[in-house]
Amino acid sequence: MCSSDLLLKIEPNEKLSTVSFGDSEEVKVGQKVLSIGNPFGFSNTLTQGIISRIDYVKNRFQTDAAINPGCSGGPILNSTGEVIGISQSIYNPDHNISNIGIGFAIPSNEAVKFIASQKK
Repeated sequence: MCSSDLLLKIEPNEKLSTVSFGDSEEVKVGQKVLSIGNPFGFSNTLTQGIISRIDYVKNRFQTDAAINPGCSGGPILNSTGEVIGISQSIYNPDHNISNIGIGFAIPSNEAVKFIASQKK
């Protein structure tokens, strides 16, 4: 994660449901995943795909699960409902004229480390 990344803390009036983080070290190419987001303002959208590639140099997962503008920050879930990644970006060389179908996610272990580093 970048040094400019921020963590938003929510103090709700009532108890919120939570999900568990999975171990992103266990993620495999070909593994089925689900992506939850808010693409183009269409809330509560769920798409499915697979992990297409693991980029160990940039520490990112590549997925064909639809990640469109408005999905960044949403969870990538494994088949048991654990968060294994956080949607980050899409590959879009033509600047939103088309959706190429290549999305990227930050592994959950990186997100867990970042959250722990922000606790005071």
